[in-house]
Amino acid sequence: MHFFLQTYKDFTAIVAGPAEDACGARHVMSYEQLEAHATKSGMLMVFVGDLKGPEHVPERRKASHFAEAAEAALSLELKVLADGYRRLIRESLPSGQNLAVKTALNRVRLQERFLAELDMADQVDACELLRLSKSNPSATLRRVEDRGEIIRIDRDGRPSYPLFQFDVENGRLYPVIREINSLRPEAWSNFRLCYWMSRKHADFGCAPADLLGKADAEIIDAFRRAIEPVVHG
Repeated sequence: MHFFLQTYKDFTAIVAGPAEDACGARHVMSYEQLEAHATKSGMLMVFVGDLKGPEHVPERRKASHFAEAAEAALSLELKVLADGYRRLIRESLPSGQNLAVKTALNRVRLQERFLAELDMADQVDACELLRLSKSNPSATLRRVEDRGEIIRIDRDGRPSYPLFQFDVENGRLYPVIREINSLRPEAWSNFRLCYWMSRKHADFGCAPADLLGKADAEIIDAFRRAIEPVVHG
């Protein structure tokens, strides 16, 4: 292994490369090229193997010090490079856990955005709209829920009821809501049903909720198609 010893400052360059000479030593350039490079760069080229005899003890110690420093610096640089490469690989490949968390968070944010735009009634308001007693709205509406007559959405731990299902003029819930709830598969959450009811439908050119009490049979037909399992093949 060769070292360059700079004339005025400590400097070390480890020379290693793909070419081998007759002795098996590896060099990136020929001896003449090394000598020319040393001359041009203002360095004194010294072969550690040539520093023999007691008169060269200081030089050997300095060369040994240079070798250790260079090896440590090179090892550190390679470690930093390897760590950086591993970090790049980790960042470029999606982590299953992180991807799952991001997907779940995106879903929650979309739900919150949708619900923020949906007109809702709380329990007291719902009882008033249905012309029911407000003395115990929770118990009153629980009975309505148990009969499948209403769609409930919990927000921040509080029950809310989408306004579209209320037939306000007649103080009741649209009867078709009960039929839809009876058809709804277990995989369909209340949120999913609200989303389907509130988004524009290709059959109607508007949301099914806009046609409640006007085209109930058509809404039921469209809902039956929506819940049909997808058959592949």
